[in-house]
This record gives sequence, C-alpha cells and structure tokens, in this order.
Amino acid sequence: MNKKVMFSALFSLTSMLMSANTFAQAYCEQKNTQICEQAQNMASMLAPSLPMRINSNTVIQTVFAADNAVYLNTMYDYNRSYLEQVYAEMGLQDQDIMQALTQVARGSVCNPSVGTADFINSGGAVIYSYHFSDGEKYTDIEIRHCN
Repeated sequence: MNKKVMFSALFSLTSMLMSANTFAQAYCEQKNTQICEQAQNMASMLAPSLPMRINSNTVIQTVFAADNAVYLNTMYDYNRSYLEQVYAEMGLQDQDIMQALTQVARGSVCNPSVGTADFINSGGAVIYSYHFSDGEKYTDIEIRHCN
C-alpha cells in the first residue's frame, strides 16, 4: 500500500473515531450524564479481570463504554460451521439460538444480585458482541430493559 493511501486511511479512521467520541459526549451531555458515567465506571471495573471465561466455550475478551452502553466483546471457542453442525443435530434453528442467547444475557445482566439491573432500568444498556474463534462476527445481543 502506498504512503498516500495509508495516510488517507489513517486520517479517515481518526476522523471517524473523533466524530464518534464527540457524538458520545453530546449524547451524554443532552441525556442522563449519570448513566454515561456509570457505563464508564462499569467498563473500567470489569476491564482488569479480562479475559474472563463465562462458560466452557465462551470468553469475554474486552469491554468498553460508549454513550450509555457497556459493550462486551465475547469469543466462542469454535467456528460457525461447528455451531451449525451442533444445532442441526439438536434440531434447532438460528432463531432458537438468538432467543436463548438473549435470555441468558438478560438473565445475567438483570439479575438483582449483580447490580446492573438498576443501570439498565435507568436508561443504560449492555451489548454483547459475539465472535467465532476465527474472528468472524456472529451477532450482537442488546439488553436495554429488564422488565
């Protein structure tokens, strides 16, 4: 890649990131600033304990906060073809998997003993971004309410 193209790509990426940060600040200033601070605090508290295995085949790799949301990047220990094979053997469809993922995520985030339910019910969000072991993105599960 020539230097002009690389510089242009880096400049574009930097501009996008700065725009996203400005948007996040504007959002937090106009909305509930406490929720945005809580999201930052939650991400900061969780980050030192990562990576964290949450079950036998899933690891939370990274965490960050933006606006009123905490984003958890998770990685499966397998690839898409393995998942499809296992669920085909069980007679499950993709919609069954998504429903189960959402229920598990909501159950863990909205569990009163965890302390995140108040954050969610006050306008916060927790977003799990699932990836396969080869890096391919599977899906995002957004928890924006606990009721």
